[in-house]
Amino acid sequence: SKELKDIGYSIQEIKDAGYSVNDLWVISDYHKLISLGFSLEELKKLDHDIIFLKEEGYTLAQFKKANYDVGKLFKAGYTVKELREAGYTLKDLKESIPFYYLKKSGYTLRDFRDSGYTAKHLKNYEKYSDKELRDAGFTEEEINEK
Repeated sequence: SKELKDIGYSIQEIKDAGYSVNDLWVISDYHKLISLGFSLEELKKLDHDIIFLKEEGYTLAQFKKANYDVGKLFKAGYTVKELREAGYTLKDLKESIPFYYLKKSGYTLRDFRDSGYTAKHLKNYEKYSDKELRDAGFTEEEINEK
């Protein structure tokens, strides 16, 4: 695509000829790619800065619809509260976001249990007591698992 631009074709003409967002990224920038009508799903292929796309006006709902990685959204500045409000579940969040932030955002111990955290993990790594685990609905067997 660089060669086509060098001989005088416009970015629009190169896009219209079927070149991908990855091809055009080499010779363009986000502003131009957005103005050419590339979708958020297509821009996602570049695996670049979500913060810039936020500044361009894309919303969390649009990122969610385009299946952006929740961990990258968190790192780009979205809070757990915002991610929850956008419809992400604790199961979605727990793989990418440190437990500390999830706990701080208001999830209960029962929520953690229901999303698949084990009593063993919660007891050994998050330092919940046996009583707290029992109160959250874990069985004695689950609590005493080695």
